[in-house]
Amino acid sequence: MGTWRRAVIALGFSFIASWPQVQDSSLSFFITSKAIGKGGNLGGLAGADAHCADLAAKAGATRKGWRAYLSTQSNTGGMIGVNARDRIGAGPWFNAKKVMVASSVANLHSSKNNVGPRLSLTETGDTIPWSGAASRHDILTGSDSDGTAFSMGGDSTCGNWTKETDAGGAQVGHYNKAGGGDHPTSWNSAHLSYGCSNAKFVESNCGGYIYCFASDTPLPIHPVGRAPRVKESRRIGRYIVEDESVGIERVFGFELAEAADIEVQVVGVNGVNVATLASGKTTAGSHEARWNGRGGSGASVPAGAYLIQLRFR
Repeated sequence: MGTWRRAVIALGFSFIASWPQVQDSSLSFFITSKAIGKGGNLGGLAGADAHCADLAAKAGATRKGWRAYLSTQSNTGGMIGVNARDRIGAGPWFNAKKVMVASSVANLHSSKNNVGPRLSLTETGDTIPWSGAASRHDILTGSDSDGTAFSMGGDSTCGNWTKETDAGGAQVGHYNKAGGGDHPTSWNSAHLSYGCSNAKFVESNCGGYIYCFASDTPLPIHPVGRAPRVKESRRIGRYIVEDESVGIERVFGFELAEAADIEVQVVGVNGVNVATLASGKTTAGSHEARWNGRGGSGASVPAGAYLIQLRFR
Protein backbone atom coordinates (compact mmCIF):
# COMPACT_ATOMS: atom_id res chain seq x y z
CA MET A 1 0.00 0.00 0.00
CA GLY A 2 1.20 3.52 -0.74
CA THR A 3 1.93 6.20 1.79
CA TRP A 4 -0.94 8.49 2.75
CA ARG A 5 -0.58 12.10 1.62
CA ARG A 6 -2.91 14.88 2.53
CA ALA A 7 -4.36 18.30 1.87
CA VAL A 8 -5.82 20.25 4.77
CA ILE A 9 -8.63 22.79 4.77
CA ALA A 10 -9.00 25.24 7.66
CA LEU A 11 -12.55 25.53 8.97
CA GLY A 12 -13.39 27.73 11.96
CA PHE A 13 -16.92 28.10 13.31
CA SER A 14 -19.21 28.03 16.31
CA PHE A 15 -22.35 25.91 16.53
CA ILE A 16 -25.19 28.39 16.91
CA ALA A 17 -28.69 28.51 15.51
CA SER A 18 -27.92 31.38 13.16
CA TRP A 19 -25.12 33.79 12.22
CA PRO A 20 -25.89 37.20 13.77
CA GLN A 21 -25.86 40.24 11.55
CA VAL A 22 -23.19 42.78 12.47
CA GLN A 23 -25.36 45.85 11.91
CA ASP A 24 -25.75 47.27 15.39
CA SER A 25 -23.29 49.43 17.28
CA SER A 26 -22.28 46.87 19.87
CA LEU A 27 -18.67 45.73 20.14
CA SER A 28 -17.42 44.35 16.82
CA PHE A 29 -13.78 45.54 16.71
CA PHE A 30 -11.01 45.60 19.28
CA ILE A 31 -7.31 45.18 19.94
CA THR A 32 -6.70 42.30 22.30
CA SER A 33 -5.97 43.45 25.84
CA LYS A 34 -3.84 40.37 26.44
CA ALA A 35 -1.43 38.40 24.30
CA ILE A 36 -1.51 34.65 23.96
CA GLY A 37 1.97 34.81 25.48
CA LYS A 38 3.91 32.52 23.15
CA GLY A 39 5.44 35.16 20.92
CA GLY A 40 4.53 34.58 17.29
CA ASN A 41 3.07 31.15 18.05
CA LEU A 42 -0.63 31.98 18.14
CA GLY A 43 -1.73 28.45 17.36
CA GLY A 44 -2.22 29.42 13.71
CA LEU A 45 -5.27 31.31 12.55
CA ALA A 46 -7.57 29.01 14.51
CA GLY A 47 -5.75 29.75 17.76
CA ALA A 48 -5.84 33.51 17.12
CA ASP A 49 -9.57 33.40 16.32
CA ALA A 50 -10.22 31.48 19.52
CA HIS A 51 -8.28 34.11 21.50
CA CYS A 52 -10.44 36.86 19.99
CA ALA A 53 -13.62 34.94 20.81
CA ASP A 54 -12.52 34.26 24.37
CA LEU A 55 -11.76 37.91 25.13
CA ALA A 56 -14.97 39.03 23.42
CA ALA A 57 -17.01 36.59 25.49
CA LYS A 58 -15.45 37.88 28.70
CA ALA A 59 -16.41 41.40 27.59
CA GLY A 60 -20.02 40.28 27.04
CA ALA A 61 -19.96 40.07 23.21
CA THR A 62 -20.85 36.40 22.84
CA ARG A 63 -23.04 36.19 19.74
CA LYS A 64 -20.64 37.17 17.00
CA GLY A 65 -18.19 35.23 14.86
CA TRP A 66 -14.81 36.66 15.87
CA ARG A 67 -11.82 36.66 13.50
CA ALA A 68 -8.24 37.74 13.97
CA TYR A 69 -6.98 40.24 11.38
CA LEU A 70 -4.05 38.11 10.27
CA SER A 71 -2.68 36.99 6.92
CA THR A 72 -0.72 33.83 6.21
CA GLN A 73 1.88 33.35 3.48
CA SER A 74 2.30 30.88 0.65
CA ASN A 75 5.53 28.89 0.93
CA THR A 76 7.48 26.13 -0.73
CA GLY A 77 5.95 23.57 1.62
CA GLY A 78 2.62 23.89 -0.16
CA MET A 79 0.94 26.39 2.17
CA ILE A 80 -1.45 28.72 0.38
CA GLY A 81 -1.67 32.28 1.66
CA VAL A 82 -4.79 33.71 3.31
CA ASN A 83 -5.55 37.45 3.25
CA ALA A 84 -6.58 39.15 6.49
CA ARG A 85 -9.13 41.30 4.64
CA ASP A 86 -10.94 38.17 3.43
CA ARG A 87 -11.50 36.84 6.94
CA ILE A 88 -13.40 39.65 8.65
CA GLY A 89 -16.75 39.90 6.89
CA ALA A 90 -18.27 43.03 5.38
CA GLY A 91 -18.61 45.44 8.31
CA PRO A 92 -19.47 47.93 9.71
CA TRP A 93 -17.38 47.57 12.88
CA PHE A 94 -17.70 49.45 16.17
CA ASN A 95 -15.37 49.76 19.15
CA ALA A 96 -16.25 49.19 22.80
CA LYS A 97 -17.62 52.72 23.06
CA LYS A 98 -19.99 52.15 20.10
CA VAL A 99 -18.02 54.41 17.75
CA MET A 100 -17.71 53.19 14.16
CA VAL A 101 -14.13 52.36 13.22
CA ALA A 102 -14.88 51.39 9.60
CA SER A 103 -18.01 50.99 7.52
CA SER A 104 -16.72 48.36 5.10
CA VAL A 105 -13.63 46.44 4.00
CA ALA A 106 -12.87 49.15 1.43
CA ASN A 107 -13.28 51.91 4.02
CA LEU A 108 -11.09 50.03 6.51
CA HIS A 109 -8.25 49.94 3.99
CA SER A 110 -8.59 53.58 2.94
CA SER A 111 -7.38 56.83 4.46
CA LYS A 112 -10.93 57.51 5.67
CA ASN A 113 -11.08 54.82 8.38
CA ASN A 114 -11.24 55.72 12.05
CA VAL A 115 -8.49 53.35 13.16
CA GLY A 116 -6.16 55.36 15.40
CA PRO A 117 -4.98 56.05 18.94
CA ARG A 118 -8.32 57.38 20.22
CA LEU A 119 -10.69 54.83 18.70
CA SER A 120 -8.66 51.63 18.44
CA LEU A 121 -9.55 50.27 21.86
CA THR A 122 -9.34 46.94 23.63
CA GLU A 123 -12.44 44.82 24.23
CA THR A 124 -12.79 46.56 27.60
CA GLY A 125 -12.58 50.06 26.09
CA ASP A 126 -9.01 50.79 27.13
CA THR A 127 -6.05 51.98 25.07
CA ILE A 128 -2.74 50.20 24.55
CA PRO A 129 0.34 52.24 25.62
CA TRP A 130 1.86 53.86 22.53
CA SER A 131 4.81 55.83 23.93
CA GLY A 132 7.68 55.42 26.37
CA ALA A 133 9.31 52.24 27.62
CA ALA A 134 5.93 50.51 27.98
CA SER A 135 4.91 51.21 24.39
CA ARG A 136 3.21 48.26 22.70
CA HIS A 137 1.81 50.03 19.65
CA ASP A 138 2.94 47.34 17.17
CA ILE A 139 0.01 45.05 16.33
CA LEU A 140 0.58 41.72 14.55
CA THR A 141 -0.94 41.45 11.07
CA GLY A 142 1.42 39.76 8.59
CA SER A 143 -0.24 41.96 5.98
CA ASP A 144 0.34 44.59 3.36
CA SER A 145 -1.53 47.89 3.71
CA ASP A 146 -4.35 46.60 1.49
CA GLY A 147 -4.97 43.66 3.82
CA THR A 148 -3.39 41.00 1.65
CA ALA A 149 -0.60 38.65 2.69
CA PHE A 150 2.73 40.47 2.95
CA SER A 151 4.64 39.95 -0.29
CA MET A 152 8.17 41.32 0.17
CA GLY A 153 9.77 37.90 0.62
CA GLY A 154 11.02 36.06 3.70
CA ASP A 155 9.01 35.10 6.74
CA SER A 156 6.70 37.89 7.86
CA THR A 157 4.15 35.79 9.78
CA CYS A 158 6.32 33.89 12.29
CA GLY A 159 5.85 30.68 10.35
CA ASN A 160 2.17 31.41 9.70
CA TRP A 161 1.69 32.11 13.41
CA THR A 162 3.25 28.91 14.72
CA LYS A 163 6.78 29.95 15.79
CA GLU A 164 8.15 31.37 19.02
CA THR A 165 11.81 31.98 18.22
CA ASP A 166 14.26 34.86 18.14
CA ALA A 167 14.58 34.35 14.38
CA GLY A 168 12.11 35.41 11.70
CA GLY A 169 9.65 38.20 12.23
CA ALA A 170 6.11 39.41 11.73
CA GLN A 171 4.81 42.37 9.81
CA VAL A 172 3.10 44.71 12.25
CA GLY A 173 0.99 47.84 12.04
CA HIS A 174 1.02 50.96 14.22
CA TYR A 175 -2.43 51.23 15.74
CA ASN A 176 -1.58 54.80 16.83
CA LYS A 177 -0.49 55.68 13.26
CA ALA A 178 2.82 57.09 14.44
CA GLY A 179 6.37 56.05 15.24
CA GLY A 180 9.25 54.71 13.16
CA GLY A 181 9.46 52.10 10.44
CA ASP A 182 8.94 52.05 6.70
CA HIS A 183 5.32 53.22 6.92
CA PRO A 184 4.89 54.70 10.41
CA THR A 185 1.31 55.88 9.89
CA SER A 186 0.03 52.52 8.66
CA TRP A 187 -2.30 50.83 11.12
CA ASN A 188 -1.76 47.40 9.53
CA SER A 189 1.63 47.39 7.77
CA ALA A 190 4.38 49.54 9.30
CA HIS A 191 7.47 47.30 9.55
CA LEU A 192 8.79 43.86 10.51
CA SER A 193 9.29 42.86 14.14
CA TYR A 194 12.81 42.00 15.31
CA GLY A 195 11.94 38.34 15.80
CA CYS A 196 9.16 35.98 16.88
CA SER A 197 9.87 35.52 20.58
CA ASN A 198 8.31 37.54 23.38
CA ALA A 199 11.70 39.14 24.08
CA LYS A 200 12.13 40.21 20.46
CA PHE A 201 8.59 41.54 20.38
CA VAL A 202 9.34 43.78 23.36
CA GLU A 203 12.42 45.14 21.60
CA SER A 204 10.25 46.27 18.70
CA ASN A 205 7.43 47.78 20.84
CA CYS A 206 5.21 44.77 20.21
CA GLY A 207 3.12 43.13 22.89
CA GLY A 208 1.88 40.26 20.74
CA TYR A 209 -1.54 41.88 20.41
CA ILE A 210 -3.86 41.38 17.42
CA TYR A 211 -6.84 43.11 15.87
CA CYS A 212 -10.17 41.28 16.23
CA PHE A 213 -13.25 41.79 14.06
CA ALA A 214 -16.78 40.42 14.32
CA SER A 215 -18.06 38.95 11.09
CA ASP A 216 -21.60 38.35 9.84
CA THR A 217 -20.58 35.48 7.56
CA PRO A 218 -19.08 32.02 8.09
CA LEU A 219 -15.38 31.68 7.46
CA PRO A 220 -14.48 30.91 3.86
CA ILE A 221 -12.81 27.57 3.36
CA HIS A 222 -9.19 28.30 2.49
CA PRO A 223 -6.88 25.60 1.18
CA VAL A 224 -3.77 25.54 3.34
CA GLY A 225 -2.14 22.50 1.79
CA ARG A 226 -2.00 20.87 -1.63
CA ALA A 227 -0.51 17.75 -3.17
CA PRO A 228 0.19 16.78 -6.80
CA ARG A 229 -2.88 14.63 -7.35
CA VAL A 230 -5.36 17.13 -5.93
CA LYS A 231 -6.41 20.24 -7.80
CA GLU A 232 -6.95 23.35 -5.68
CA SER A 233 -9.66 22.57 -3.16
CA ARG A 234 -12.68 24.81 -3.26
CA ARG A 235 -15.91 25.45 -1.44
CA ILE A 236 -18.78 24.17 -3.60
CA GLY A 237 -21.57 23.85 -1.09
CA ARG A 238 -23.50 26.08 1.27
CA TYR A 239 -23.94 26.42 4.98
CA ILE A 240 -27.20 24.87 6.11
CA VAL A 241 -28.45 26.17 9.45
CA GLU A 242 -30.54 23.60 11.30
CA ASP A 243 -31.71 23.28 14.88
CA GLU A 244 -29.04 23.00 17.53
CA SER A 245 -29.62 19.29 18.14
CA VAL A 246 -28.56 18.62 14.56
CA GLY A 247 -25.89 21.29 14.27
CA ILE A 248 -24.72 23.17 11.20
CA GLU A 249 -24.02 21.03 8.16
CA ARG A 250 -20.82 21.86 6.33
CA VAL A 251 -20.18 20.92 2.72
CA PHE A 252 -16.57 20.39 1.70
CA GLY A 253 -15.82 20.24 -2.03
CA PHE A 254 -12.70 18.73 -3.53
CA GLU A 255 -11.56 17.75 -6.99
CA LEU A 256 -9.27 14.86 -7.88
CA ALA A 257 -7.09 15.10 -10.94
CA GLU A 258 -7.06 11.29 -11.11
CA ALA A 259 -8.61 8.32 -9.31
CA ALA A 260 -7.20 7.72 -5.83
CA ASP A 261 -7.79 5.88 -2.58
CA ILE A 262 -8.92 8.66 -0.22
CA GLU A 263 -10.04 9.45 3.29
CA VAL A 264 -11.82 12.68 4.25
CA GLN A 265 -11.50 13.28 7.98
CA VAL A 266 -12.48 15.95 10.50
CA VAL A 267 -9.51 16.66 12.76
CA GLY A 268 -9.31 18.84 15.86
CA VAL A 269 -6.59 21.47 16.15
CA ASN A 270 -4.83 19.03 18.50
CA GLY A 271 -4.55 16.56 15.60
CA VAL A 272 -7.06 14.05 16.98
CA ASN A 273 -9.43 12.49 14.44
CA VAL A 274 -13.03 13.53 15.18
CA ALA A 275 -14.94 11.86 12.34
CA THR A 276 -14.38 10.18 8.97
CA LEU A 277 -16.65 11.56 6.26
CA ALA A 278 -15.58 9.45 3.30
CA SER A 279 -13.12 6.69 2.47
CA GLY A 280 -12.20 4.26 -0.29
CA LYS A 281 -11.47 4.29 -4.00
CA THR A 282 -12.72 7.50 -5.61
CA THR A 283 -12.86 8.49 -9.26
CA ALA A 284 -11.34 11.60 -10.81
CA GLY A 285 -13.53 14.70 -10.83
CA SER A 286 -15.53 16.80 -8.38
CA HIS A 287 -16.74 15.34 -5.09
CA GLU A 288 -18.16 16.58 -1.83
CA ALA A 289 -18.27 15.44 1.77
CA ARG A 290 -20.77 16.61 4.38
CA TRP A 291 -20.39 16.99 8.11
CA ASN A 292 -23.23 17.70 10.54
CA GLY A 293 -21.04 18.57 13.51
CA ARG A 294 -21.04 15.14 15.12
CA GLY A 295 -18.11 12.97 16.08
CA GLY A 296 -17.65 9.28 15.40
CA SER A 297 -19.83 8.38 18.40
CA GLY A 298 -22.73 10.45 17.05
CA ALA A 299 -22.49 13.14 19.73
CA SER A 300 -22.22 16.81 18.78
CA VAL A 301 -18.66 18.14 19.04
CA PRO A 302 -17.85 21.26 21.09
CA ALA A 303 -17.84 24.62 19.33
CA GLY A 304 -14.42 25.52 17.99
CA ALA A 305 -12.03 25.26 15.08
CA TYR A 306 -11.60 22.04 13.12
CA LEU A 307 -9.73 20.89 10.02
CA ILE A 308 -11.13 18.98 7.08
CA GLN A 309 -8.28 16.71 6.00
CA LEU A 310 -8.18 14.98 2.63
CA ARG A 311 -5.71 12.07 2.60
CA PHE A 312 -5.02 10.08 -0.53
CA ARG A 313 -2.64 7.56 -2.07
